[in-house]
Amino acid sequence: MSSPVEPYVMFRNVDKSYDGKTNVVDGLDLDIAKGEFLTLLGPSGSGKTTTLMMLAGFEAPSAGTIQFDGKPITSVPTYKRDFGMVFQNYALFPHMTVAENLAFPLRMRHVPKPDITAKVRKTLDIVQLGHLADRKPGQLSGGQAQRVALARSIVFDPKMVLMDEPLGALDKQLREQMQLEIKRLHHELDITMLYVTHDQTEALTMSDRIAVFSDGKIQQIGTPTQMYGAPENKFVASFMGENNCLDGKITKLGDKGLVSVHLTEFGVEMCAISTRERHIGDPVKLMVRPERVRLVEEGSADAFPAKVTDTIYYGDHVRLVFGANPESALTTRVAHETQGGQWVPGDTVMLSWDPRAAIVFRP
Repeated sequence: MSSPVEPYVMFRNVDKSYDGKTNVVDGLDLDIAKGEFLTLLGPSGSGKTTTLMMLAGFEAPSAGTIQFDGKPITSVPTYKRDFGMVFQNYALFPHMTVAENLAFPLRMRHVPKPDITAKVRKTLDIVQLGHLADRKPGQLSGGQAQRVALARSIVFDPKMVLMDEPLGALDKQLREQMQLEIKRLHHELDITMLYVTHDQTEALTMSDRIAVFSDGKIQQIGTPTQMYGAPENKFVASFMGENNCLDGKITKLGDKGLVSVHLTEFGVEMCAISTRERHIGDPVKLMVRPERVRLVEEGSADAFPAKVTDTIYYGDHVRLVFGANPESALTTRVAHETQGGQWVPGDTVMLSWDPRAAIVFRP
């Protein structure tokens, strides 16, 4: 039997502390495959950027080992790691033209001048900016500047590209365009990418896998589908997109992880999945995505009545809000062109969901 392929990047029991007391990264074990697009996702201070900076060589781990391509790199200087870097502030040289910015890392690597010219032209064409080669960064839009920063990170054929919140300064439309652009480049160049963000939409849109960080630890790692559809704990469930979070108590234990939960806000029992052993009477949080909450006909099985307390117009859909307590309110999405315009606060409707679309966690 052949042995499994060794990870391209390996973190093993890595700690990082700045004061010698508190670890901002704590016991990190993480593998990255060659050619993978891995996103580190989490709130500010969760340890994701520090992890990237340790891989880049800008920070040294306090404990543990980091390997790249089968070799330890902790003592390897940043400039010898051969990684491309993209930052939120672009870090372009304002006195250089776009072409000169791209040529700089090639000159530092003593690439012959004719090869530099050809490589710069080819890379600018890849990011569709060949017509801006002679402009200075100050003459570019935010999206163009970010494309230049991205081009500069790949122009020298790096072994890996590291990106720290690269789209944070762009508006929503440009951000979405650049997400698609980065994803296209990843597939086209077949290069390993490590991406840091606090934006779950970016992570879901772009990644092969996502690692969700909190308090210096990875809470869960998996594909976008796994992270959104099967969160392993309350933090991941609440961080990965919108989620209704309802207080309740276990009233019945069923087969294959099914449990019945008495929902405090609505005074009804509904079924959900538990990924951990539970006992009758246990307090829990039942989480169900708004898009999984359905409006059904009166008399439908596994449904309960709820009064509309608010309606929110989103253009393509309307959010209906149920429950008097904002912290435990339940929302659902209704397509505007069908039923969305029918409901007003005070109306009572019947709600239901597939039991396997709802998950219970400890409070």
